[in-house]
Amino acid sequence: MISLLEIAERARKGTKLPENDWNLALYRTIQSLLTRYSLQYSGPDRFFDVDDDEVDRFYDAAIMLLCELGVYCVTTNRVIPLTEDEIRNAAKSASP
Repeated sequence: MISLLEIAERARKGTKLPENDWNLALYRTIQSLLTRYSLQYSGPDRFFDVDDDEVDRFYDAAIMLLCELGVYCVTTNRVIPLTEDEIRNAAKSASP
């Protein structure tokens, strides 16, 4: 699993980007992923009526969001890049 020191190093050396630019990229990427994975908000009445395929699509879209954008560090104004393997390994090792 990726170490906290590695994340700190990436926050120091990652691509420098103004926060507003990252926010706009976040919005655009989410819109693209919603279309790509056929996701939509189904309303408050459908909280428990979600099939496994839809849950899997949301999970995969979330991983792709992190892969495509990384994580933004507001302290350094830099993007912390993450690979799909790093994200999936971290998700697997998280406590239930």
